[in-house]
Amino acid sequence: MLAYAFLSEGAVEPLSGFAWPTGKEGEYGDWVAADAAPPEALRGYRARDLPYWLEEELWNIELDGRLAERPHLLIAERARLRGRIDTWSAELAWEFAAACARRVAVRAATALRTAGRAEAAASLEEAADLEELESAASAAAGGVAGTLAGYTADVCFYARDAGVPARGACVAAKMTAYALAGDVDDIDERTWQGAWLVDRLGLVTGSRPSPG
Repeated sequence: MLAYAFLSEGAVEPLSGFAWPTGKEGEYGDWVAADAAPPEALRGYRARDLPYWLEEELWNIELDGRLAERPHLLIAERARLRGRIDTWSAELAWEFAAACARRVAVRAATALRTAGRAEAAASLEEAADLEELESAASAAAGGVAGTLAGYTADVCFYARDAGVPARGACVAAKMTAYALAGDVDDIDERTWQGAWLVDRLGLVTGSRPSPG
C-alpha cells in the first residue's frame, strides 16, 4: 500500500529516532522489517491524516504485509521509502499555519462585526501575516465577542513560538481544530486541513504503488 510519512531531518522517524534507508537518487530505499526497527516505527498515513503528523520532511512510503490500523496512522510488517516529496517546504509550512489561523480569524471577525466592533474585525481581515494577525487579534481579544480573537492570537503566538516551521504548522493545525469546536478536535476542520495539504502539495490520492 502506498502511503505518506512525515519524518524529521535526515529521514529520521521522529517518535522512535529510527533512521530510514533512503536509497540512491532515483531509487527506493531498502525494505525494513518490523524486527529490524523500533516498535511502531514502520508507520504511514493516508492523505486525510497528514495534518496530525506534520514534520520537516514528507516522504512516500510503501507499506507491506498485514496492516494494523491506529488512530490516523497505519503500522506495517515491513516498509520502504519511495522518495521525498519536495513540495513540502518551510515556506509551505508557514503558509499552512497562516491558513489555519485565518480560519479562526474569519469566525472572530464575524463575531466582532456582529457586536458592532467593525474596526477590530477589519484589522483581523487585513493582517498580512502571522505576526500582524497576532497583533490585531490580541488587540481585539476580550469580552464575549472577542473570545475567538483571543484564540486567533494564541494560534499565531504558539505557532511562531515553535520555531521549526513544520512544528509551527502542526501546532496551528491542532489549536485551530480545537478552537473552532470548543475544546474538542474538529473532524470537519481536520478534513479541510487535509484537503488543503493535498491540493498545495500536488498529491495524487488513491494511486497504487508501481511494482518494486
